[in-house]
Amino acid sequence: MATWPVNSREDNRQYSFVIYDFTIVATVTIHQVPKGSTPLLGAGLRDGHGAKIVGLSCGMNKTWETVFDGKKTTSNTTWEPERGYQVALMLQDGHKGSVYVDGVIVGSLETLPKLGRWDMKSHISTVGAKRETSTTMLQ
Repeated sequence: MATWPVNSREDNRQYSFVIYDFTIVATVTIHQVPKGSTPLLGAGLRDGHGAKIVGLSCGMNKTWETVFDGKKTTSNTTWEPERGYQVALMLQDGHKGSVYVDGVIVGSLETLPKLGRWDMKSHISTVGAKRETSTTMLQ
């Protein structure tokens, strides 16, 4: 298990790892409705293009948006400002991606590309967060 600190929206560090099975869990509170799609948590290949292989965003219509292989899909599930959510990204067998919010699946894809080195981007607790939080990855 690895834990990374995430301080604020301005502290968008990239954490690299080479693992093909992982679960990334974070607690997220969205303080205000964003003006557009806002990334919260994502993992992608270090290929120079920055495309996310699996990720979660919050939309301006208070909907969750999942990203699989760079393609965004709006979920039917909604979020509320000022409420905490436990979010999780999973990669299984190097090509099966899943996104959960409060233990409920909001998106999955069975056919992700199985390539190179993954980057975990710390877009957790964005949208105006100023307090210390952390990201945990379970292998």
